[in-house]
Amino acid sequence: MTFTKIQAKKKSIAVLEQISSALRKGTYGVGAKLPTETEIATQIGVSRNAVREALSALQLLGIITSIPGNGTYVRRAIGEDLEAQALTLLGEAGSPYEALMAQLAFERGLFEQVIEHLGAEDLEKLQELLGSMEHAMGAGDYHAFFAADRDFHLGIAKASHNRVIEQTMRTFLGLIERQLWRNLEAKDYFSEQNLRASLNEHRKIYKALSQRDVSSAKQKLEEHIQGVLRRWLR
Repeated sequence: MTFTKIQAKKKSIAVLEQISSALRKGTYGVGAKLPTETEIATQIGVSRNAVREALSALQLLGIITSIPGNGTYVRRAIGEDLEAQALTLLGEAGSPYEALMAQLAFERGLFEQVIEHLGAEDLEKLQELLGSMEHAMGAGDYHAFFAADRDFHLGIAKASHNRVIEQTMRTFLGLIERQLWRNLEAKDYFSEQNLRASLNEHRKIYKALSQRDVSSAKQKLEEHIQGVLRRWLR
């Protein structure tokens, strides 16, 4: 047995520490296939969600890679610096990681209904918000950029033409914004380079929605969330 049961601390952090230890010891070298989420969860005595959080942090940092239908493989060696970054992702109370993972899970689930009901006016509004983001970026007004960013995601929910979904998203984004703002501002996140990268990611989400491609829209949203986290870690 590679992993052992844990008793205390945040479960995903304990899982991450054990996986990192196994990687450092060479139990799983570069190119090796990791046990499944279920196998790791059973060995450690935690939920699959805790394992998934730990693996997603490692994947975000490029330490492991997941191949759909095949499994999860070690992509590169892990050092103390990378492990520290992964622990930061999971460890800070109210961190962008927790907030953005929650947003990803919630928003991905909307796309089928959004695309089913998406109209020309909805697309026009989303395009206007992209213009607002571009204008705010050019003016160096990151407050306005962040507001347009929030309204873009709210606009996606509005395009479902379901008032419950819209109101839920509005409340949800308010909670996320309170968690994100201080963290991102403290990390000097709002450089022109970062804003431009974020704008391009939003444009890709818009393009997938306009093409009514559910799979691509989900992928582009995930790439955007991962991009935010990578920029936050710099």
